[in-house]
Amino acid sequence: MPTRRFLKCLCAGMSLSAAIAGAQQASTVEVERRTSEGREVRLSTEVSWDGQCRRQGTPVVTVIAPPASGDISTRPASKIVQGNLVGSTSCAGMRMEGVGVFYAPRPGFQGSDQVRYDVRFPNGQTLHFVAHIEVQAPAR
Repeated sequence: MPTRRFLKCLCAGMSLSAAIAGAQQASTVEVERRTSEGREVRLSTEVSWDGQCRRQGTPVVTVIAPPASGDISTRPASKIVQGNLVGSTSCAGMRMEGVGVFYAPRPGFQGSDQVRYDVRFPNGQTLHFVAHIEVQAPAR
C-alpha cells in the first residue's frame, strides 16, 4: 500500500510539472493583414498593465525573421483592451498605451510577405507572432 500511494503522488507531481512547464511556454499568435503597395499597416499593438489598470512598462519587440519584401518598425501606439482580466479588475474597454508593430512594403512590391517577431512583456511573458501580409496593387 505505501508503494501505491507513492506512485500516485509521483504521477500527480509529474502532471503538475508538465502543466507548469506548459504554462511557461510562449504562445504563438497568427496575424493576417492586407495592405496596398506603398501603404504601411499595423500588425499589432501590445500593452502591459497591473491589477489597477495602470501601465506596467513597455513590451519589447524583437524581430526573429524579417520580412523579405518590406520593413518593420515600432513606435508608441494605443489600443482599446478587450476582454482581459488582471486580478479582479477588468480593464476591458480602456485605452492603453504601449508599442505598435508596423509593416511597410518596399516600393514596387506586390504579393505575400511574412515576418516573425517576439514580444516580451515586463512580467517576463513572451508571445511569438507570425504575421502574414498580402500586398495588393494600389487602388486606382
